[in-house]
Amino acid sequence: MHFKIVNKGSIILFRSILSIDNLYEIENQYSYIYYNSQFFMSSEFELM
Repeated sequence: MHFKIVNKGSIILFRSILSIDNLYEIENQYSYIYYNSQFFMSSEFELM
């Protein structure tokens, strides 16, 4: 899977299990990620 967050204030809901094979490009530090019932700033969401 490939999630690319590019918009300020974007909220992404991950419904799948995250794995090492997944690729994430967090391009905006103001994007929010919602995963496992928690919110993360993209800067705190480190999956590369």
